Amino acid sequence: MERSPYAILLVLLVAVMLRLGNISGSGHTLTSDELDYLQLAEQLRNGQTYATQDGPTAYRPPAYPFFVAGLLTLVSSLTFVFVIQILLELLICILLYKIGTSIAGSSVGFTAMGVWALFPSSVIMPGLMMSETLFTAVLTGMLMLHISERRRPLLLGALLGISILLKPQMMLIGGVYGVRIAIQHRWKDAVMIAGMAGVLITPWIVRNAAVMDAAVLTTNGGINFWIGNNPEANGGYHVPSAPLLDSGATEKEVNNEGYRQGLSFILNEPAASVVLTGKKLAYLWSSQMYLLLTADDGINMERPYREQLREIPFRSALSVDIPYLLLVLFGLAGLFLLPEGKPVFTSAAIGLTVLWCIVHALYFGAARFVYPILPMLAVTAAIGVQERHRIITLPLRSRLILSVIAALFLLLFVLQYVLIYR
Repeated sequence: MERSPYAILLVLLVAVMLRLGNISGSGHTLTSDELDYLQLAEQLRNGQTYATQDGPTAYRPPAYPFFVAGLLTLVSSLTFVFVIQILLELLICILLYKIGTSIAGSSVGFTAMGVWALFPSSVIMPGLMMSETLFTAVLTGMLMLHISERRRPLLLGALLGISILLKPQMMLIGGVYGVRIAIQHRWKDAVMIAGMAGVLITPWIVRNAAVMDAAVLTTNGGINFWIGNNPEANGGYHVPSAPLLDSGATEKEVNNEGYRQGLSFILNEPAASVVLTGKKLAYLWSSQMYLLLTADDGINMERPYREQLREIPFRSALSVDIPYLLLVLFGLAGLFLLPEGKPVFTSAAIGLTVLWCIVHALYFGAARFVYPILPMLAVTAAIGVQERHRIITLPLRSRLILSVIAALFLLLFVLQYVLIYR
């Protein structure tokens, strides 16, 4: 049964009011990455080059600073940027309704949309000067196009190109996707998708080769790889005490050295690397309470992270974490309960989740990084809620796998709260 347009509009209206209320009532101060994005956007808006005070840079991927610069050119107000990001969150809600409806009916679509509209992390995120909202909208749009019966390879390729310019790790995911559709003998689609993505990313790579002598998408990959793979690594963002290179090194030199030292650590310390992989995944799927820090005065990189989290009231922490906990648990269940006859979405949902974990197991984990795949889990969570009675009918192997993953996730949360509030 189709949902009433008035019910859909009501959900979207509630979503808007919640997000506007968050922005108007927030005492948020831009910090860290946000300041970098804003500085680059201001440079571009003023007709200057993509550079820092040290010269041309490729440390930050370009799509989000260009996006912000364009918005600030239209209306010189950060509030305007946040309002546009709220509209992007509404777009995600609409896309989730369409995705859910196409795979399991309007009830699932409506539930998925409602979950995202009310999800606390989604309420807070558009009020931050972060690339996650834009990237998540692009990724969700790609998922919608992927499962659509009407193939639009050029549009999918354009979104892939934008996603790579937002998060370069999408190059890996895009490559795997390209191989998959090529194996299905969809050569024309594969060429069109790769070609359109290439049209968008090639000028940026050429620019980096010309002005930085580095034909790369970004120069922060190496340092992030080193942060995640060194003797002092803890699985999250923890910069080693000794610098990677002298302060006079170029971005290219730091990038290359980071990959060299990170790879050397993995090869020389395989056991420690395996342990670190588990820690990285734990950080990736960890508590969403970091948003409460970021939405206020920002995370202070000079103070221990645990000490800052401890200052968050217990009730406030639960207000963001209980919905997140339920989303992931029902989302995991939904992955096992996906309707038969929908292999395109099933393979995309499982494949994207696995690849996302692999990418961050190579570098390091942080709760912020899991955000882009949560809309997809909102769809599977809606299925998990609707089909929960079928869990007992699943094959024993599936029930065991689901039970182990769910138990590990619950254990992770209990341990986090014990370590923070003990």
